[in-house]
Amino acid sequence: MKYLRILPFCVSLFLLVGAPATANTQRIEATYDFVWNGMLVSTAETVTELGEYAYSLTAEMRMRGMAKLFVGGGKTIFSASGRVGKDGVLHPREYENTGNWKGNPYRESIRYDGTGNLENLVNEWPQAWRDKNPREEVPAGLQSGHDPAALLVELMRHPLALENRTENAAPFVFKVFDGDTVVNWSIDCSATPVFLEKSKHSAKSASAHECSLSQHLIAGQRILTEKQKSNAKKKKRTRRPVKGRRRQKKTYDGPLKVWMQPVVGASHYWMPVQALVPSPKGIVHVYLKNLVMAEANSFKDAKQITSR
Repeated sequence: MKYLRILPFCVSLFLLVGAPATANTQRIEATYDFVWNGMLVSTAETVTELGEYAYSLTAEMRMRGMAKLFVGGGKTIFSASGRVGKDGVLHPREYENTGNWKGNPYRESIRYDGTGNLENLVNEWPQAWRDKNPREEVPAGLQSGHDPAALLVELMRHPLALENRTENAAPFVFKVFDGDTVVNWSIDCSATPVFLEKSKHSAKSASAHECSLSQHLIAGQRILTEKQKSNAKKKKRTRRPVKGRRRQKKTYDGPLKVWMQPVVGASHYWMPVQALVPSPKGIVHVYLKNLVMAEANSFKDAKQITSR
């Protein structure tokens, strides 16, 4: 169930919500559609509050149609919070992921200390899921990093100084610890914007910067049986190009791609407007459907920026 494990991060790329409001906190509500093979499979409703001293996330993702077959549940809720140090460095505080897997509820909760090290972990996955997805334990010395949502926070606050980047600039590396794995995410944003055309899934057309995100697993390797290892080798040897409609259903092995754009009226913050997400079932396209922004202390005066 690799798709279920990557969901917190994939959704985090589009969700951030609910920090204690300050005068300088920007609040942004957004709705995203997740499309697989031309079909709407999920919708994520989000609100973002990013402030000078804090960030947080709360979001609800509802599975639709065939997505329920992949994940085994109809709704997933994510939440995360942390602080921003005086030097601008993000420090995670709490992260939680709840939902259902094949009708069985699960809950994952992480509390970090002030420096990003693990303070407490609650991992309540169904035993059947544990048996199906065993992983090596992360060594105590490696149990540190940012929460999965902090990766987007960093991208939204500092889109890697796009105006100062060159095409050959080295990728930025961001370490994430989600309780089960430690991953170094390599982020490379293009200094040259591209134009996104309108489509039947998105009424928005605009200029945006393409960012590629690749992951390198540091700890928490999945434990495969000998049969699984053998099947994986056979599948790799026998994989052939597939033409036509079936091609979209093949596994996408490239990096996760996100197209970022400045939020009108939201100071220096950026938001993802489209994304291409890899999954074992094929490419999942993500489209911004609706975006509303306001000062956190006066949300009743929110201004709708874009919708379809």
